[in-house]
Amino acid sequence: APPAQTEREPVTEPTEPSASFAAESNTHLTFDQGPVGTFAADANTRTVTGLVVPYGPVSIPQGGRRYRFTPGALKFSDLKRVKLLREHDRSNPIGHAVGTQETDAGLVATFRVARGARGDEALSLAEDGVLDGLSAGVEFAREGLVEGEDGVLGVTSAVWRETSMTAMPSFDDSRVTGV
Repeated sequence: APPAQTEREPVTEPTEPSASFAAESNTHLTFDQGPVGTFAADANTRTVTGLVVPYGPVSIPQGGRRYRFTPGALKFSDLKRVKLLREHDRSNPIGHAVGTQETDAGLVATFRVARGARGDEALSLAEDGVLDGLSAGVEFAREGLVEGEDGVLGVTSAVWRETSMTAMPSFDDSRVTGV
C-alpha cells in the first residue's frame, strides 16, 4: 500500500534567487539520488515508490556545489502538483505524487504513473532496473540554505516541484523500491 499522505503547511513561492550557483539567476536545481533498497514499481497499480531525498548523505556536485538535506526540508502545497517526470523532461510528465512518508533514511514517496505508451514504458524500464533512480527537482529560498564548514549546503527548506525517474541519480541512495 502507498505511504499515507502527510499534511504540510502551504508553500510560498521564492521571490528572489536563492544562493550563488553557477547559474545565479536560476532558482530551480535538480538533485538525484540512489541505492538503499528503496525503489519499487507495481505495474498492476501503476505506482512507483522510492526514496526521493536521503537525509545526511552529500550529493554529487550540482552547479559546482554539494548539498545535504535535513528532515522535513521538502515543502509542497498540494501533493498532486508534485509531478513525476522522466529524466527531468518537463514537457512530458508521466505521473504525480500520491503519498509520502518521512523515514530515518529520508523522504519516501509513491507516484501514480499515467496510462498510455509513455507511462507503460517508464513502468517497464523501472521493473527491469533501468530507470531505478529518483531525482528531486526543487526550488530554494535563500533562508532555506545553510553553508557548512565543509562547504556543503545544508538544505532546510525547499519547494518540491517534481521527481524524475532516472538511470543515474546524484544520491546513490535515491532508488525505486517498488513498481
